[in-house]
Amino acid sequence: MLKALALDFDGVICDGFGECVLVTWYAQRGARLADFSAAGMSAIPARFVRQFSHCRAFAKHLPHFYTSFLDGIEGVRTQEEFEALYATAPTADVEAFVTALNAYRGSVRELLPERWLSEQSLYPGMADFLRQSPWPLYIVTAKDAASVASILEHA
Repeated sequence: MLKALALDFDGVICDGFGECVLVTWYAQRGARLADFSAAGMSAIPARFVRQFSHCRAFAKHLPHFYTSFLDGIEGVRTQEEFEALYATAPTADVEAFVTALNAYRGSVRELLPERWLSEQSLYPGMADFLRQSPWPLYIVTAKDAASVASILEHA
């Protein structure tokens, strides 16, 4: 008998694709916070959005997003191929990317909270499901608890 339900957040409860693309692209470029916008999304090359989408299907943690910038990402078909491609990335470059992304994302969250929240949406029917679930629910995610709470409160 089911006693509780554990769900991943990103990709199961919440669609944060737009936020992830924006912070990945613009953090790598040292961009302005104003670029975190609909106009900023439109300015991202379609090829990169495709590469990021493909990368995100394999990404298990934030440093993996760096792989969306690597040549060959679109040819990856298995998790093993993805991990091998990721392993080619210089550690210092990945660390600098993660630092920049966290700083950019943190600034957007703090200074443009409504804009940040607008890029996070629950999948259709998910809000009702979460409110009406007959089982205790647990969210299992690499995303920080404050972000998850903010997104759920906003929804």
